[in-house]
Amino acid sequence: MRTAQLQKFSIRKTILLYSILMVTCDLFLRVVQYSCRNMMSADNLAIIFSPTLLQSPHTDPVKAIASGMLEQRAIVKLIENYPIIFDH
Repeated sequence: MRTAQLQKFSIRKTILLYSILMVTCDLFLRVVQYSCRNMMSADNLAIIFSPTLLQSPHTDPVKAIASGMLEQRAIVKLIENYPIIFDH
């Protein structure tokens, strides 16, 4: 019984996180569409939000910085490919 409850919770959590990511990427894409006015390109948004959205597992500063660059690229790709990834 407990396993079934955990599976339901896991599925709901996954759906919720997917929905949050979709809405966040949609917002980022809208901001990027006005980058000529607000100076917020996909790269700039990724620099700001990647540490929060994709926290580095590394405690070593050098590894954390290297990992951060990959995390930033991942956020940029999510923003740039939002319509394809989320079918919009």
